[in-house]
Amino acid sequence: MIDIYSCYIVGAKVHPAESAVLATEMMTETFSIHGTLQVVHADRGTSMTSKTVAALLSDLEVTKSHSRPRVSNDNPFSEAWFKTLKFAPVFPESFGSLGDARRTQDYVVKRTSEGKGEKEIMRCLKRYVAREIYRVLQNPRLGLLTNDLRPRRLALHLTQTAVALELSAWPKAISRIERGATQDRVLSERYRTWLSEQPKVSA
Repeated sequence: MIDIYSCYIVGAKVHPAESAVLATEMMTETFSIHGTLQVVHADRGTSMTSKTVAALLSDLEVTKSHSRPRVSNDNPFSEAWFKTLKFAPVFPESFGSLGDARRTQDYVVKRTSEGKGEKEIMRCLKRYVAREIYRVLQNPRLGLLTNDLRPRRLALHLTQTAVALELSAWPKAISRIERGATQDRVLSERYRTWLSEQPKVSA
């Protein structure tokens, strides 16, 4: 959630999937910190137009506003922020895990609350990425061997989505680990340990 007057991020959450319940929880938490708002404007996504969110805003006497169908310009502040973030060179194709996404979110929210603008936040992120790359280059580690994970998952009749939900990760992150396209040791070990704990499925 972005305050349209200050352009500060007043509320943000990252979850594997979107839902009306999660949207309500985020709004409730945001209101408890910043006070109940007069107007909440949103797009016409299923979560924001749900009866659950509508009931919360009605109970709190908050005016509910929505963009016109297929008119993204009705929500210019959020759309501008998302475009700036997604088109930045440091924005990844996908995060290695849900934890990585949440850490990035927390970092952006923190810098925004300090009064930094979008360009300055992007510079901070670039410097952070540069430091991480330098650290890896100075301390190289052997590549991970993860080619056993996919056969083990399939033997248990599990989908990547099911695994991702259990590990609080993105399905794409699970796919990248299985293909050896990422070196996320923490998530890889969690994945292997979790598979070991699952009951075997009889043929």
